[in-house]
Amino acid sequence: MRDFGPLTMTAEELAAFLAGEPPRPCYATVSSLRRDGSPIGVPLGYLYEDGWIYFSMNPETAGTLRIRRDPRVCVSVYNDRYPVRFAVITGEAREIDDPGQALERRKFMRNMGHVGDEIDLDAYFALHEQGGRAVFGLPVDPAANVSSMDAGKAADPETGRMRTPEEVDSGRE
Repeated sequence: MRDFGPLTMTAEELAAFLAGEPPRPCYATVSSLRRDGSPIGVPLGYLYEDGWIYFSMNPETAGTLRIRRDPRVCVSVYNDRYPVRFAVITGEAREIDDPGQALERRKFMRNMGHVGDEIDLDAYFALHEQGGRAVFGLPVDPAANVSSMDAGKAADPETGRMRTPEEVDSGRE
């Protein structure tokens, strides 16, 4: 995986970023492989817990069928504002048994909780789950299958000025 030097997130920073401590990214792009080997990326909600990233799909969709056929995926999580922060996680997704949809409900509420005052989340969850869900998980190991970057680390802590690559590399502020 690519090393972004001093801009790479530590394991603790990565865990906080994926868990959404602050600001919370709610979506990831999950890329899988078509039968002809070409990649396709799909935006999905996700949940990060206990060193794993989870996502789900309707069990009858092409995405689910692709991952069941070839579990190699790339999950990209990123924020939507400056400074850029992202994590790219690769590996083989594992289909996860989710009795009672407990994991799926936690993922859904994490991603939709911000609109709880505007819609009936329980009714929307029931609609979302109508076709069932195939839940997939991927272990997150910063030393093995993750590239991450926090561009905010390039800012001078006192002035906010973006430092040059040379200043960042040398630790000068």
